[in-house]
Amino acid sequence: MALRYKLHAGADDIHERFPVVFEYQTGSRAGQWEVREYVPTERYSLAIDPSMVDKDGTLRIRLLNVGIDEQAKKFVPNQVSVYVDEDGLEVMETQATFADNVLAAMLVDLVKVAFLASLAVVAGSLLSFPIAVLLAFGIFSMATLTPFLANSLRDYRVDWNSGAAIGTFQAVVRSLAVAIEFLLHGFASRSPSDALAQGRAITLSGLFDAFVTIGLAWGGGVLLLGWAAIRRKEVAVYSGQG
Repeated sequence: MALRYKLHAGADDIHERFPVVFEYQTGSRAGQWEVREYVPTERYSLAIDPSMVDKDGTLRIRLLNVGIDEQAKKFVPNQVSVYVDEDGLEVMETQATFADNVLAAMLVDLVKVAFLASLAVVAGSLLSFPIAVLLAFGIFSMATLTPFLANSLRDYRVDWNSGAAIGTFQAVVRSLAVAIEFLLHGFASRSPSDALAQGRAITLSGLFDAFVTIGLAWGGGVLLLGWAAIRRKEVAVYSGQG
């Protein structure tokens, strides 16, 4: 087990290092503490022995925004404030080997590529080549950028004080962005590369969810739509004879 943490301090200057004290309040090391140094916005891991967890499954650790004076043998408060994001503290446990995780990541990527391939085939069958390329690449780009779009939408506000025309335009833009994020966020949320880089396990349930959602629902839906459209399309066949 490990405690993964990312702390913010002051102006988040990555050229500075600050001390922090972890005080254990449960399990076999209750009452003990240790000092760590960190760079703001960077992720660190702290090894956690299972014996530090109570019998009811509770792990309680107190973070102190202090350093320690070795000579005086006392804590020294830091001069900057510390805060933590919602996902800044996580308790991790080993569930799979790296090889298993890589295999699962490759399968998720295979499902995503299969969806893009079905989209490209259907677009190329029904539309001209340039439009099919732009459509497939545009959908891939929008699906990949949905996390950034979701972050932007949190702070995007329609300014009706600027006039009805500008407000209406901003409202239409927001509506389109919300629709794109809602329809395509599942593509970017299943990011096996990020999971591998962060040491997160790609579970069987996550793999099954990607197969059903992206592979069957999205890919199958696109192929079904293309099949329904191509049935009504006349195809000229040249026999090669005059």
